[in-house]
Amino acid sequence: MQFNAMNVRKDRIESGLEQKIASKVAQVFDKRITGEVNKLKKTVDDKIESVKSDTKADLSSDIEALNDKIGEMSSFPRVLMQIEHLVTETLTQMLQGAK
Repeated sequence: MQFNAMNVRKDRIESGLEQKIASKVAQVFDKRITGEVNKLKKTVDDKIESVKSDTKADLSSDIEALNDKIGEMSSFPRVLMQIEHLVTETLTQMLQGAK
């Protein structure tokens, strides 16, 4: 009977120790995994920010070039009107000079 009580007590202590060890190991793994996941997350965030920054810079230069082209194209009708006016004036003068 006495040995039985000692065995029960020993089993309880072993069980308690197993639970404490398992809990501690789980905490250590959880902390380590959380740290590694945070490092990966930061690396991914940094890469995304880098890509966003590069893309934004590329798009800005492309948009600037498009705006320049639009500016050139918007002045094109004005230039055509000036050319038409000069041609008309020149032709008028030539016709008046030929009379």
